[in-house]
This record gives sequence, structure tokens and C-alpha cells, in this order.
Amino acid sequence: MRRTRLLATAGLVLGPLAVITACGSDDGTAVGAVPSSSASYSGAYVPLKGVAAAPRSVADLMAKAGCQGRVIDPQLYSREVGRCTLAGQEVTVATFDDNAKRDQWVSFGEGLGMTAKTGDRWAAGSIGAAGAETFATAIGA
Repeated sequence: MRRTRLLATAGLVLGPLAVITACGSDDGTAVGAVPSSSASYSGAYVPLKGVAAAPRSVADLMAKAGCQGRVIDPQLYSREVGRCTLAGQEVTVATFDDNAKRDQWVSFGEGLGMTAKTGDRWAAGSIGAAGAETFATAIGA
């Protein structure tokens, strides 16, 4: 009997709560509420304060350089990685969430004999300096 009352009381409390929750609209305003006329949207992208925009994509960087290749699986520290050929040189191109990760990737690669050129949250590496330098020059870095 006591358990039945407890369940009935819970239903009286939770039932209206579920109805209230379900009565909102997709934009977060209550049903029937009139949105504020003081708010406006210009359609322009406004970045959040303290949140960096994503780096350029590897595909965009390779296309700008005219480097023929493809995006491959990400490597240590990287966000995206691509491998391509430019002026007969194989180049590995990577993007990163921040320049500290880029620097770690470059340091690791240099330990394996890679030469790298870097920009803001991207790096191009090759065995021998020619590939990385040609890539950086081709994208205007």
C-alpha cells in the first residue's frame, strides 16, 4: 500500500514535468513565445572567443600546391595527413589542432630523417629538403 502511494506521488510529480519538457520548440523557446526582435543574424561566421577555427584541410593544401596524392590515415599528433608527389618528390602533409602538436610531429619525423617546412597548424615533410621546400613555396608559405 505504501509503495503504491509512493509510485502514485512520483507519477503526479514526474508526469507534468514530462509534459512541460515536451512543450518546448526546436529553437529552445517555449511554444507560443515570440522571439526577441532585438536579436539579429547577419549570416556571417563569428568565431567563439578562445576557440580557434579548424586548420585548413590536407586536401585543400595539396590542391593549392598542385601535389598529386591522397589523404591517408592520421599519424601521431596529427589531425589529418596526406601523401602526395610534387616535382618528383614524395611529400607528407599534415594538419594539427595546435602548433605544439605540429612541432612534436616534426621532431619525431626529423628523428627518422625527415626534413620539414611548417606553417600555422600544418607541416610538410620529405626525405631530403627538396620536397618540403617545393611544397611550402607552392602554397605561398
